[in-house]
Amino acid sequence: MHHQTTNHSRIIRIKNELHNVSMNMLSISEYLMQIKATVDNISATGSHVDVEDIILYILKVLPTTYCLFTTSIRTRSTPISLDELYAILISEEINLLIEQAAVSTKTDPHQALYSAKTKNRYYKGKACL
Repeated sequence: MHHQTTNHSRIIRIKNELHNVSMNMLSISEYLMQIKATVDNISATGSHVDVEDIILYILKVLPTTYCLFTTSIRTRSTPISLDELYAILISEEINLLIEQAAVSTKTDPHQALYSAKTKNRYYKGKACL
């Protein structure tokens, strides 16, 4: 009985970690690796998380610069796989970095490289709902 209680407590703790994963100073790749590691830890306990829930956790903390992206994912007529979401999310991050670098180059050519390197690492705004 003690083992079941301990395992149940561990499952609850890890699922709570999934609810609280944030991007903070992470790139999209690092953020997705953190989500994957947490989901893998949940699976290792014998429990699981629904793919749709994982997608919602991923989307809920994205910066506002990803609003159009999150809207397009949420309004799709067909479900998206995690692998597909990961691939297009990383592609979106690259596109946003390129756009930001282009805008920065027009205003301050010395700032462009710095901005491209630090995009999403110091984001402190609200997520797109």
